Amino acid sequence: MFASKNAGTHPKQATSTIGIVEGDIAMPSRISYRIEEAKLVAEDSQTGKGLWKKGFEAPVQFLLESPTGEGCIVLLDYAAAGMPPTFENLIMISADGAVLWKAELPDSHDAYVSVARKDDRIEGNSWSGYVCEIDAQSGRCKNRRFTK
Repeated sequence: MFASKNAGTHPKQATSTIGIVEGDIAMPSRISYRIEEAKLVAEDSQTGKGLWKKGFEAPVQFLLESPTGEGCIVLLDYAAAGMPPTFENLIMISADGAVLWKAELPDSHDAYVSVARKDDRIEGNSWSGYVCEIDAQSGRCKNRRFTK
């Protein structure tokens, strides 16, 4: 479970993934993550002190708690102006802000449009109609199925 703030509401806990445009996720560790001005921000969840703020090649669209409990999974906006047709926009970020992996795409000329946690699994939905089970350790697409 993670704390969430979205569109002016302040639920204490969320048990499902919530799309976040401006909001935060408090992870089990001492670090919480949130989106501010389309960038990823990390804070000490006990003191509220800012640790770092990071921008990427596209705006941050969505945050997801990592099934490993370390870092977070970030979905970048695939529709941002100037992005290539093949865009590795689903990434795992470590507690210190390093990119640990970029999720493997299910097809060439593709990008992820949404992501969700299914128990300890990560599932990404791609623009071309695939659902991929993504390995939390490596970002590899372990299993893909076409849904369109």
